Amino acid sequence: MKRKAFTLVELMVVISIIALLMGLLLPALSSAMRSAKSKKEMVQLRGLHQTMGVFASENDGKFPTPGNIRRDPLNGPGGQQYIQGVGEVNPIHNHTAAIASTLLSMKYAQPEIMVSPAENNAEIGIKGQVVEADEGEPVPYNYAAWKPHEGSYWDEDFRARLGNDEADHISFSNLTLLGPARRGRWHDTAGSDTIVWSTRGTKDGDTSTEDYTKNPILQMHGPDNTWNGHTVTADGAVLVATNFYPEQCKFDTQALGAPGYKRDNIFCPEFNSSFQGVHGDEEAMRQGDIYMTYSYLMAPNDDVWVCQRTYDELED
Repeated sequence: MKRKAFTLVELMVVISIIALLMGLLLPALSSAMRSAKSKKEMVQLRGLHQTMGVFASENDGKFPTPGNIRRDPLNGPGGQQYIQGVGEVNPIHNHTAAIASTLLSMKYAQPEIMVSPAENNAEIGIKGQVVEADEGEPVPYNYAAWKPHEGSYWDEDFRARLGNDEADHISFSNLTLLGPARRGRWHDTAGSDTIVWSTRGTKDGDTSTEDYTKNPILQMHGPDNTWNGHTVTADGAVLVATNFYPEQCKFDTQALGAPGYKRDNIFCPEFNSSFQGVHGDEEAMRQGDIYMTYSYLMAPNDDVWVCQRTYDELED
């Protein structure tokens, strides 16, 4: 018996059905993949907090504070000498890259934990796996940079400075260690109202400008065109956030003349009139608020509030 072959029309019908099914399934698969990456980011943030907890257990309960580790040199018998944890504290080092790099250089963590599986910024990649701007191949983390007697405590090429035409190596924002109130929260005894790491935010937590609406991180988690992310608190709880005002974060408004509590925008510095320059209300400053940044330079002291922050480049 002669075998009957498919006609061209039948073949086109089959192809059309397959294309239709793929069109229906791909969005679902894409959504499932994004959801899986989002959940993995939560696991990663929990792991990052656990490494901080191990560090704190060996350092009087304090989370890694680079300015307390890399202190100013002392005058010794042969001239200047560096001694870890001894000398004038230098808060200028309390920025995002140095905090993360401290954990790496002291081998509490590996570079992989610093980059989210949901990362969508091509400038951010795992140190040792991403090509650097001035190199033809990835450059691994330099653990040999750990030389406390020379005043060297971490790899200076571990970066968190978006938009600088160089690779960056961490996905997350940290609690800004500016001022005694915030630094006092950087401790393993701080509670659920203290966020220590989070998904990156947008400029000043302001949803009314293009700095928000055109920011690509709105595509990282949850529905498009709205910020969704994760936070990890000082007590280790990893929470899903759908806006910049987490339920557990509130500050006391009594010093501002209106007794009570106000929901805290974690990406906005609530208590200063000009973030680069003068102080705001001093009493309110001491109250403190949660302020998450992706920073590369901090204030040299608490008399001048300066924090150099960077944000994702906006989409066209």
